[in-house]
Amino acid sequence: MRILFISNTLRPQPFTIILFSFLLVLCSCEPAPKQAEAVSTKRETTAEPKQAGETEVAANGAFLKASAAYFERHQRPSGRLEYIINPEGTSSDNGVYNVVRHAGALYSLAAYIEYTGDRQFEELWLKASDYMWDTNVLPIPDTKTLAIWSVPGENFYEDSFAKAKIGATGLALVAWMIGERAGLAQYPRKEVQKLGDFLLYMQAEDGQFYNTYHEKAGQVDFGRYQYYPAESALGLSYLYELDPQEKWLEGAIKTVSVPARNQAEMASKPIDHWDLIAIAKIFDILVAEGKDTTSYAYLLDYSRWMVDRLLLEYEASEVKGSFTNNYGTTPTATRVEGLTAILPYLEPDSERTLATKKAIREAVEFLWASQIREGKLAGGVPLSTVKKDAATSKESKFAIDQFNKRAAEVRIDYLQHAMSAVLGYDILCRKGIMTDS
Repeated sequence: MRILFISNTLRPQPFTIILFSFLLVLCSCEPAPKQAEAVSTKRETTAEPKQAGETEVAANGAFLKASAAYFERHQRPSGRLEYIINPEGTSSDNGVYNVVRHAGALYSLAAYIEYTGDRQFEELWLKASDYMWDTNVLPIPDTKTLAIWSVPGENFYEDSFAKAKIGATGLALVAWMIGERAGLAQYPRKEVQKLGDFLLYMQAEDGQFYNTYHEKAGQVDFGRYQYYPAESALGLSYLYELDPQEKWLEGAIKTVSVPARNQAEMASKPIDHWDLIAIAKIFDILVAEGKDTTSYAYLLDYSRWMVDRLLLEYEASEVKGSFTNNYGTTPTATRVEGLTAILPYLEPDSERTLATKKAIREAVEFLWASQIREGKLAGGVPLSTVKKDAATSKESKFAIDQFNKRAAEVRIDYLQHAMSAVLGYDILCRKGIMTDS
């Protein structure tokens, strides 16, 4: 069973056009007049916000537009994006695709279009959205829910069975809620709610998730993975904004509360930048609604703990602007995504905040420099800008060779994460939050 997507030929009605025009003015890339910003005392702000320098604004804008243009050039007629492009400019995915990363790209593109008002890439987004809606939105048996499925033939490297994924469903909700808010497309609310209900169906009472629904085995992978639960929490949060049912927000808070209340266990795991993004979004909602956030202070405590760990990672790296020593772009981009999201909730002018701003600035400069400037891959961001040296690396020759073969490739998630990182930085710059007092 498929759900019909609203035709690409339909355009917003007059009220929607007026609303979008208003949003376009608010989100314009042109420097806005200085004005005080009414925010919670928990958020970092300045009495007189300063605009980012013209050079920074121009660099961010050029990076983001080139990124969107890369996706546009590497989109198939079906709407699917080319998953991996090799240095010669040809697809090397061997038929492999990952719907979670497609949803992530859709989310980043929607955020870019909404923030900048750049309608040049509207058709790109609509085609990619249409592809996922028509291909991957399917029902969960014996329930009244819908989910984003990885279907056989699209993800053949997994197995021959279809699987519904909470991470993909969460990110799809983020993309579609931003798309609706930006006037790109609006899906039937009842069908969208069924996607949210799937996430709640997969969540246990204690907040943990079954990460996958297998077409034969049903709910599987309980509590095994990071990333997917927080992606789900983010999706529920965005859904709550346009469909304010308490169950969505409650589900999101329960999700991020699991790692927040188990820091000892989390200490042995990589930092999940989606936790930072989801927690920041939840606090955005709580603050906007004027709710008392005191009972959720433990979430900010957990966020500060994650930030401190990330800063230690950054200090340990020998590569300026990179959170790793192998010049990997995605590990740096994901950390910037998390840090830019949570920065407004750190203590103003604290040592932690100043160190975070410094790391963000240098990391964004690293990402600017990583973007390919010309040729068929122009606008793309590769796995790494430098190949590993067998003489200095402690890894096996096989691992080094495998990394070096892929170093110059562009995969959709490499670019998606870099795009989201730079966008997050640009938003902070324009709010005056990156200005040191």
